[in-house]
Amino acid sequence: MDTTDSSPGKNHDKKIFDKSRFKKSIPKDIDIMSDSSYQGIKDDFPNATIPLKKNRGGPELNKEQKRENRKIARKRVRIENVIRKIKIFKIPSDKYSGNRKKHSGIFKTIAWITNIKY
Repeated sequence: MDTTDSSPGKNHDKKIFDKSRFKKSIPKDIDIMSDSSYQGIKDDFPNATIPLKKNRGGPELNKEQKRENRKIARKRVRIENVIRKIKIFKIPSDKYSGNRKKHSGIFKTIAWITNIKY
């Protein structure tokens, strides 16, 4: 697991990712799996796998699309469990009142510990 640098305030994950140095370091032909908040990532990474979303006011997903989303969810469950374990440390989910310059380093340390432990 790798992380982007922290950014102050409320920002959408995809916007942070688009501005990050991390995005520039990923080969364009790599297989990426993300959640539905990264709609549009296929523009930069054609091999990206994201769940399908129902269009607002549009028809429901068909059975095959729902089946495909379940297959993606089965693979992503491990990733979501790691994210949950990181959140146990409270640094990504609570308001951080420490030194802003140290936040990224602290978060990366927590991600590193989580990688070792799990």
